[in-house]
Amino acid sequence: IVTFPQTYDPDNNIKKFPLIIYLHSLQERGNELNLLIDNPDGEGHGIIQTALLKSDFDFITISPLCPDGTFWPLISEKIKKLIDEVILEYPIASEQILLTGVSMGSMGCWDYAMTYPESINALVPISGGVYPVVMMKDVEAIVNLPIWAFHDKGDESIPLEDEVDFINELKNADANIKYTITDYGKHYIQEEVYNDGEIFEWFLNL
Repeated sequence: IVTFPQTYDPDNNIKKFPLIIYLHSLQERGNELNLLIDNPDGEGHGIIQTALLKSDFDFITISPLCPDGTFWPLISEKIKKLIDEVILEYPIASEQILLTGVSMGSMGCWDYAMTYPESINALVPISGGVYPVVMMKDVEAIVNLPIWAFHDKGDESIPLEDEVDFINELKNADANIKYTITDYGKHYIQEEVYNDGEIFEWFLNL
């Protein structure tokens, strides 16, 4: 699913827009696009509702679907192909590409960033873990990539401990990272992160 800013004019591609790619959680995997808009039995809302409800949201967003039988960290090359295609099709500011996601989507963010760090300009993983057996793990690859990660201390689905050691490795390597530990008492905190809006200001001011 693609969303466009209210200022987007399909007949005028002179103005370029920042791009946000959003990777959903495991609960939306499959072929039901409507779950990306609203899935009360899973993540709730992703980036789409934020994009549609904020009148000043000046980003193009792409929310792809992860197919059944696989996971985002296993198909990073397909995400790379999608980004390349989107840049060619839409008026994208290629120096302003943000990758974000929640839960399995956050794991996909980490893996993608460490596999193709030059193809994005910032990373916002939410409620994710880093599992080297099935994911790329390369601290040096993303040491210069602006990252703002979020995790809730009450997360029971992917505990904070599944990510915090990796965050500390990045900090010890002097990575460009911010780490926010929230206290909502739940796993899916992406709506709170996106609706607050601070990450978007941060991104635009990098």
